[in-house]
Amino acid sequence: LVPLYSSAVFAFKYEQLATFDTFVLYTPGEDDSNLKEFELLVSDRSWSGPFRSIGKFQAQNGGSAGTPYQPFTFPEVTSRFLKVQLESNYGDGRLTGLYEFQLLGELKSRDE
Repeated sequence: LVPLYSSAVFAFKYEQLATFDTFVLYTPGEDDSNLKEFELLVSDRSWSGPFRSIGKFQAQNGGSAGTPYQPFTFPEVTSRFLKVQLESNYGDGRLTGLYEFQLLGELKSRDE
């Protein structure tokens, strides 16, 4: 659990470029603290940005279609850094549950 409205920045291995188009969120069950709305942002320059938005998304409480994994797709993007901005949850006034996520794509070679 993390404070509501938190954000985190992730770098790809050796700060290499990565190309991706799917973010998969794991939500194990229904709970007021589950992540509801979030924004994904990317940067090519540094951990501190500047960042550009690749989309705002809304997760279902407890997963979707009988699975706790929810995929969110967007136009393919290439960057060095990913920022996950938590916007809201399902009712907890203090904490938001972000359990696990996957980013589906490809790491570019170190020469690129």
